[in-house]
Amino acid sequence: MKIQFTEKFLWQLYEIVEDIARFRSTIGPRSLYEVLSPELRDLQRSYSEKKRRQSFSQFISYLKRQGYIRVPRGFGIEYLQLTAKGKKKAFEGNLKSKHWVPRPDGKMIMVIYDIPENQKPLRQIFREFLISMDYTILQKSVWISYKDVLRETERIIYEYKLEPYVKVFVLEKIEVRKSVTVQR
Repeated sequence: MKIQFTEKFLWQLYEIVEDIARFRSTIGPRSLYEVLSPELRDLQRSYSEKKRRQSFSQFISYLKRQGYIRVPRGFGIEYLQLTAKGKKKAFEGNLKSKHWVPRPDGKMIMVIYDIPENQKPLRQIFREFLISMDYTILQKSVWISYKDVLRETERIIYEYKLEPYVKVFVLEKIEVRKSVTVQR
């Protein structure tokens, strides 16, 4: 499936912002340009090559109007922040771009969730992510996958703070043998 440029850009921005957060936790606050200026310049350059008709600042303005990013009042572009809508779009684009392969160990992943009714939109978002990662519904709120999607599943759960509501299991399927006798 073809990933849109906006989704790809947002995913790269998400990864840069995550790297900055990890870096800031060790040395204190800094701007994007101070910490990752080469990465941000590379991102800007790749955008410019892809969209010559539109300037990078126009693209940033478009992303702000769409609600994907925000720049805190009084700060410049180096303080870009992804909004919840932007993170969702970034994750969707990243997941669309992947071709899911079967797990090398042959085990399956089972996801069981019970997201409260007052968080219904979040539950729907989570279902959409499960579908995009090739999960199959086993029964209501129980999904399985034989694909290698554990890392992405954990990332979604963490990013959307679903840890209290979601359980993830890695299971091995066993064959039931006819020769086993039941003792009474």
